Amino acid sequence: MGFAVGLLFGLGSWAAQSAVVAMMYKDLIKVVRDVSLLTSAGRLSLLFLGVFMIGLGVSLLTEVGQAIRRLAAALT
Repeated sequence: MGFAVGLLFGLGSWAAQSAVVAMMYKDLIKVVRDVSLLTSAGRLSLLFLGVFMIGLGVSLLTEVGQAIRRLAAALT
């Protein structure tokens, strides 16, 4: 049951964020008028997100990740 609730909240959050981003992007194109600038900014942000996610995954697989998991288990 908890999984279903979390899944519904996650899907709702994703849909709301997507709608906000779509509305902002539509208005931003009208203001900027240079789509290549928005494209390069989007690629750069995805690069940063990808590096962060890969770094997070690698760190959780190492001893640092094990220490974080032990600390989280001790706090709960």
